[in-house]
Amino acid sequence: MKVLIAGAGGMLSGEFVRQWSERHVLVPLTIDDLDICDEAAVRLALRAHAPDVVINCAAYNAVDAAEESEDAAAEAFAVNAEGVGNIAAASSETGVPLVHFSTDYVFDGTAGHPYTEHDAVNPLGAYARSKAAGERAVREHAGRYIIARLSWLIGHDGPNFVETMLRLAAQGDPVRVVNDQTGSPTFCADVVPVIEKLVTLGHPGIYHMTGRSACTWYDFAQEIFRQAGFDPPVVAPVTTAEFARPAPRPASSYLRNLMLEEKLGADPMPDWREGLARYLASRTRAE
Repeated sequence: MKVLIAGAGGMLSGEFVRQWSERHVLVPLTIDDLDICDEAAVRLALRAHAPDVVINCAAYNAVDAAEESEDAAAEAFAVNAEGVGNIAAASSETGVPLVHFSTDYVFDGTAGHPYTEHDAVNPLGAYARSKAAGERAVREHAGRYIIARLSWLIGHDGPNFVETMLRLAAQGDPVRVVNDQTGSPTFCADVVPVIEKLVTLGHPGIYHMTGRSACTWYDFAQEIFRQAGFDPPVVAPVTTAEFARPAPRPASSYLRNLMLEEKLGADPMPDWREGLARYLASRTRAE
């Protein structure tokens, strides 16, 4: 396949480049190469490169900034909603399938059960609303599309929770971690082969694509330290209220990969602990 990647240079796009560069023809475009908020530039890029599939990794992810600043919130909507609409419309015009990434934040976290693709979204904050609007833009403007909802991403080429925990542990300082938010850590490297399978088989739709099973951030931190062989002086559980942040977070955004189970016959995503182990191993090899 010839694959155009919008928003190249980040954690998720880096995995596509690592895993697909030897099997597919990749056109990775950073924001300097292609601003998805520029409708004319998006149309021109798709016509000029004539890809077989478009992967949209472009996103505004400053969750708290979007809640604190009207300008930041406007930027979030410009990128995550309007920009996504541009690339969705251009992909439809050129007859190219689009892969777009969304988030567990489109849910409010109050369901009391793992969310499936059939549950209604109810975003809580500005960032979350912008991502939900992006999903609507894809559904309304794209022809063939895959929307993959991810959560608690870890991977190379960007900051993530694992690196933060390892840095704090190495400093020898006490670590305080929220213990009343539940979700599914997901290794970026596990997402890419599943996307390839769905694209190859021609299975459009909305998919949850997260590490199997769930944990709190505190549980996640404890497992990171256990697998990495660190023993911080104190790893203290705290509440969301104690660790106040500007943007609201869903209390439980555990996603079940139901559509993967139905379309592929089984959920190909590994348990989050397996993903963490492979991330740590790949991180060690890179060092």
